[in-house]
Amino acid sequence: MSKQTLVQVKHLNQALIAWEDMQFLAWANTKPAADSGNPIAQLLMKGSLSSFKDLRLDVMRRKKLDFEKYDTPVPVLNNWFNGSEFFNAFPLILSQWSNDSRRVYDLTVDFQKWLEITSIGVVSLNDVKPPFRTFAINLSVPINWKIKNESGSFDFIIVHMDDRGILIAALGKDFDEKPVITDKMKEKIEEAVKRGDPYEVAALTAELQKKKYLMTPGTQFIMIANSDRPIMNDVLEQAFEVQVSHDHGRHEEVKEVLCDGWKLVVRIVVGLCLHFEHHSRSKNGSRLIRPTPWHQPMPPNPSLRAIIDQAMICHVNVVTPLSPTQLDYHSKIREHGICKASHFVSGHYRQSYWRRPKGKGDDPNWPKTKFVNDTMVNPHKLPLFGLPVGQSVTMGA
Repeated sequence: MSKQTLVQVKHLNQALIAWEDMQFLAWANTKPAADSGNPIAQLLMKGSLSSFKDLRLDVMRRKKLDFEKYDTPVPVLNNWFNGSEFFNAFPLILSQWSNDSRRVYDLTVDFQKWLEITSIGVVSLNDVKPPFRTFAINLSVPINWKIKNESGSFDFIIVHMDDRGILIAALGKDFDEKPVITDKMKEKIEEAVKRGDPYEVAALTAELQKKKYLMTPGTQFIMIANSDRPIMNDVLEQAFEVQVSHDHGRHEEVKEVLCDGWKLVVRIVVGLCLHFEHHSRSKNGSRLIRPTPWHQPMPPNPSLRAIIDQAMICHVNVVTPLSPTQLDYHSKIREHGICKASHFVSGHYRQSYWRRPKGKGDDPNWPKTKFVNDTMVNPHKLPLFGLPVGQSVTMGA
């Protein structure tokens, strides 16, 4: 069902390096004052500033994360991470991903498009059974987003689900643009810290800031609480607080209905979980595939600078290519958004969707694992040259 290989997960590695770099600079600019007896600086030295160098090794060894050990003090979060809640939660997210699965699902172009055009309108979060509590998705085709005057694109998604609901974090190409502080630069700053010279540390930090070493890569995430309501009702009707970080120092929480890009992200996450659930159940509903235990033996002598090289990248694809009608509908979704796309399709286009198996429709506890293919309604309204060819789509990976 999937191809497994060992590669580096670029955005996770970039996020870890960005977290380490900013923690290092916060430590360097705080420690001289703490050593001189400043009580506020001494308080700030607790938590992440005193232990940030251990995170990489702790995650690699799959140790249970001590959240207090890596908790970033609020002033440090505001001053060095633009108040980004993503980076505040990042040690926990990374640890959960490493302990739960170390899985990244690499979607092919066709499979990503198939997920984007498949409706999840009747699916509630209670119907979603993820392959692992925490996993990541690599998008072949970046998804554009726009919130107020800000815009960008996503190409990597991190998902965490528990009894409370689902957290979806989206990362983009901002991480490619952030310079990495070299070991030589860090040694120079560490020497100034050892001398107890806060002015030289500040001067060296200012030089890095001019060269954008202090930029906070843009990230967004949403949380959806567990409920029996259809997920898309929440996504389409309710306002979410979306956190947007900017590389020029601004950070804000925007409360508004999610943009079309985020609606596609939710479709991809939920649809992928349903896809795996569909293929992991026998006819009587029992699971055929179970997650691999996280406590597998680690490979000998792993590199401490590449904790995520052991990630299992699973390439997921559809067996049958998308039809011209499906491709046309996908292009309209990307151009006009989910709500308006159907209005531009000739005739009446019904999206593919998920429902409960035959005979289980009245059982609210039975998962929606039956896939219903998309189709054209009232095809007689189409011109003769536009009549769609019948096709049976087989899902697979």
